[in-house]
Amino acid sequence: MIRKYLDENAPYTEDFYQLIQSYDLEFGVILLRDYKYLLDKYDKGNISCHDFTMHTNYMLQYTWEKLHTGHWKNVHICWRKLYASLKLLIVLYNLYKCNNSIFQLNEQLIKEMIIQLDYSLIMGYAIFNQFASKLANVLHQLINMKLIQSTNDDNLYISFQLNKTDDHEDHDHDEDVVIDQMKMNLFNLDSINYPSIEIFNTLIQSYKPFIITNAINFWPAYSNQHKWTLNYWRNNYGYRLVPIEIGTKYTDNNWGQKLVTINQFIDKYFKLTNNNNNSIKGYLAQYDIFTQIPELHNDICIPDYCNVTGDDDDNNNNNMNSIEMNIWFGPNGTISPLHHDGDRANLLTQINGYKYVILYPASQTDYLYAYHDDMLCNTSRIDLDNVDYNEFPEFSKAYGFHGILSPGEMLYIPPRCWHYVRSLSASFSVNFWWNISPSLIPPWR
Repeated sequence: MIRKYLDENAPYTEDFYQLIQSYDLEFGVILLRDYKYLLDKYDKGNISCHDFTMHTNYMLQYTWEKLHTGHWKNVHICWRKLYASLKLLIVLYNLYKCNNSIFQLNEQLIKEMIIQLDYSLIMGYAIFNQFASKLANVLHQLINMKLIQSTNDDNLYISFQLNKTDDHEDHDHDEDVVIDQMKMNLFNLDSINYPSIEIFNTLIQSYKPFIITNAINFWPAYSNQHKWTLNYWRNNYGYRLVPIEIGTKYTDNNWGQKLVTINQFIDKYFKLTNNNNNSIKGYLAQYDIFTQIPELHNDICIPDYCNVTGDDDDNNNNNMNSIEMNIWFGPNGTISPLHHDGDRANLLTQINGYKYVILYPASQTDYLYAYHDDMLCNTSRIDLDNVDYNEFPEFSKAYGFHGILSPGEMLYIPPRCWHYVRSLSASFSVNFWWNISPSLIPPWR
């Protein structure tokens, strides 16, 4: 199976060389010479897998240093592509050149290959039409063929239901548990049942956030077809590597990041024994997993509302290119502190689990005490879980909105709208950011 797949789909040696040769000015003569030498070893297949890996490692180490020099956004794409190609070459040499069959490949080796492919995608680049992701998916299927996985262990993990009650219609009762709303000027979010595009366009003119119901009933991730549960992610993507955040919120001093497999993530942070307020939280937050694992695109749909830009010149098709999607997957108790997303519109879609949200319009910015640090200038210094009114006296003048976001619901977050999000259970969410007309962006004050 694997040999046939590689014969039909793997990139050729010339493809690798052409990919890197196009950046000859950035790499220089010596690096290109060494890369060509490596490809020659790959093409002949006359050395052991261990020796081939050793030949590759020095280039990987050099490239790794380039990836970690300066700010990530300023790293030249050539180094990401080189890193991705080197990781892919190692995996292909083990699979294809060493003529390993599925019976010779032990489970641990397959898992390690998947991790290397994900490194190529996370730290590198999706080269050769996402081939690394496609190959990782094939290898994951091989593991499933070799193993009998449990599909009845939901009792071992925290529930996607609210802790207080399964009746998520009782919003007011649950919100009282989450936060002392009496000290804040908070109004209930309006809830609109699946509005038409025309009605949505009218609603967003007010600059107010609101909840949309019954808009994702047909999504496979929300229905029974590909419903996003812990077992679904275990069985289909459990050995895939993802970057998670460690800590309750990103403003904490002990906040950090770590690369783990999805199985490791679930095992460590979703156990019932870890379901308490004092346990360290892990969160797969604000991550474009759809680029790393394109198959997940089949589980969701980009809402038509993202075509509403407020422009009069029918640029809706062009706007599709500006849409950014991210996953938010974590246990009960994860928090996104009060912050804003700048001038982009946002739809936060709740697929499974529950989240409590507080939002403040841009007009309330003067009362929200943003950090002065450039890195956190979009984040408030106020801890909404424990407000210090002596330190932030003007906050008592702010008014906002709040509510519980339930499975199948969307939250429209206007541009520049400050928002706080806290999970009330294990939770799967996807958000969609898109560019919008300046006429739909409210003033800061």
